[in-house]
Amino acid sequence: MIDQYTIKKKLSRLEVQFSVAFAARSALRVMPQLAIEGDVKDPFWYWEAPVRSKYLLGILRAYQISVAFAVGCQASEMKVSDYEDISNGVISAAYASPVTATQVMVIGNTAAATAAAFSMTTSQSAAKAYDLPATYASSICTQVKEKKIRNGMEKDLNFITQVAAQSISPLDFLTRPLWSTDDELPENSNEQWELFLQWMDQMDDGFSPWSKWLQDQFEGKALDLDLLQKQIDIPKEIKSQGPKEINNYLANL
Repeated sequence: MIDQYTIKKKLSRLEVQFSVAFAARSALRVMPQLAIEGDVKDPFWYWEAPVRSKYLLGILRAYQISVAFAVGCQASEMKVSDYEDISNGVISAAYASPVTATQVMVIGNTAAATAAAFSMTTSQSAAKAYDLPATYASSICTQVKEKKIRNGMEKDLNFITQVAAQSISPLDFLTRPLWSTDDELPENSNEQWELFLQWMDQMDDGFSPWSKWLQDQFEGKALDLDLLQKQIDIPKEIKSQGPKEINNYLANL
């Protein structure tokens, strides 16, 4: 059975981009579990209405920026503190809802791994941060309890460990299908994923642009790197306005 020590040990031998890519794929595996139905029928009912869009966008941006970093796309004006702010925002979303705290923390640790990796690649004190991306990425396994998700994580880890010497890129790794067969899928995963996408489409602040992009990631389709670069390079004046304006900007790219 996969454990945190084994994950960290294996990831530490690879480029930091693989730690981020591993974490991002793990985050995408748990994302369908954000569609948990309750007595209230509103999408993402477990967050208070005034902050739902903020938390949802923070989670989606954290995942997207992690994917972007892993494949070599970086927002031109982002600093280490910006990556850390994104991670902290996701952690706030986790604390705001015990119902989905575990799943959201997986995405929070993905963002933390990305922040640490960015720090390592830009800071003169990078040696002091050595292994932090692997530490955050490996800590995900302590939050994931679903056996089939853990099996998928173990399969990912074995794949990148065994083919690392064959010059596979993080991009090649990220665009592999998450699940090879239906038998590998957690129970009700497809249904939850469809509900998750539907909930995004029902949100008032225009989350529909995220649906197709995430569906492509879920299916392991090729990434449009030019589009991805534009998606993460949101102008400051747009980012300062809020989720509706950010989503409208993304819809028009």
